[in-house]
Amino acid sequence: MEDLKQKQSLFKDVQKMVQSCIQCGTCSSSCLAVPAMEHTPRHIWRLVQLGYKEEVLNSKTFIYCASCYYCTLRCPRGLPLTQAMAKLKEIAVKTNLKKHKSSMNFYK
Repeated sequence: MEDLKQKQSLFKDVQKMVQSCIQCGTCSSSCLAVPAMEHTPRHIWRLVQLGYKEEVLNSKTFIYCASCYYCTLRCPRGLPLTQAMAKLKEIAVKTNLKKHKSSMNFYK
């Protein structure tokens, strides 16, 4: 129960970070990791905005983020997109998402 509350709270933080995303696609066109991702960053932000928490957290998209800040630097709205990806990684670690366990060792 505590994990669920924590996951919801942290996910709301991500929603606040991307709430003013205009879906321009600049983040996706700037991202070097897109070929490895199952969803583009733009698609992930839309899923976050719509509250599709499980779909976002079950994807491996945020795992492949290299934290290069290209998306954040180029975002016309100035959104903290790299921090939002990092927050998704934090959710995976704090709620012990088994699917991402091996790739999350760095963040512990």
